[in-house]
Amino acid sequence: MLKNRILISVALEFFLLGLSPGASFASNPTDGVNSSSAADATFSKAVASYKAGKLEDARTGLLDLESRYPTDPSLLLNLGLIAQKEKRLGAAMAIWRKGLVANPTDESLSNAIDWLKPKLPKSEIAHEIEAWEEFRKSFLIRVSPIAVTAVSAIFLLFAGWFLLRWWGSRRRALELETSLPPTPIAGLAFSFLFLIMAGLSIAIIFDRLELRGTIINAKAEVRSAPDAAATALFEVYEGMEVVVRDSRTVGDLTWRRITYPGGMTGWVQDGELLTSVDASERAWGPGK
Repeated sequence: MLKNRILISVALEFFLLGLSPGASFASNPTDGVNSSSAADATFSKAVASYKAGKLEDARTGLLDLESRYPTDPSLLLNLGLIAQKEKRLGAAMAIWRKGLVANPTDESLSNAIDWLKPKLPKSEIAHEIEAWEEFRKSFLIRVSPIAVTAVSAIFLLFAGWFLLRWWGSRRRALELETSLPPTPIAGLAFSFLFLIMAGLSIAIIFDRLELRGTIINAKAEVRSAPDAAATALFEVYEGMEVVVRDSRTVGDLTWRRITYPGGMTGWVQDGELLTSVDASERAWGPGK
């Protein structure tokens, strides 16, 4: 089955890297691909190419599968492994981050990102520490929106049940002129928990509305305008995550206006980063 072959390829990669699967980032990758004979054949060919050291052929096969299963965590995990094997650390980080956006609870992708960060030539540049960014990196991006919505609904249900029951008891007490029921502590507690989860849901929505990208070039100069002759404001390095604010085509070049979290804003060429909505193929440049 496709899942078993993915497990074999990941285990092979760990062997080559000298890592222990029990302590590393892809010991148990998930499989979201609806397995078919065609998908199995394509993946088998990609694995065979990888074992033969033909990384380009392996990459081509996996990219073909990604065009049909663009959010599958196992395919994105393996594509990132190939990029890492080719010393394209920025591309590997970009692909794994893209996979985590679509699969926020996938531990393999999450651990892959944590494993690669210390290996980047330069993981960050001087910037103002923002509480929002710290909260996002440590928690928000790894929480499932569906799970948060489900828990919010459960808290709302319990809060409504306790509070409505208390309200009914209060009305009867007033009609019968008896003592009022005690304060509905459980109802208030569930209401408070619902408000927390509702706030978390809003935070997740706000975060998902921001388009993020990862620098895939070894170094990129961020300029004051979408022009190669414009003043370079600062530099960003492969693997760094940025917020994409705008896109503009000038002549034959497409530029993206980016903000480094907690830092400045400027323009970089389109091919210098990969966003969470771009095809992974872009990480290797045109025609590859």
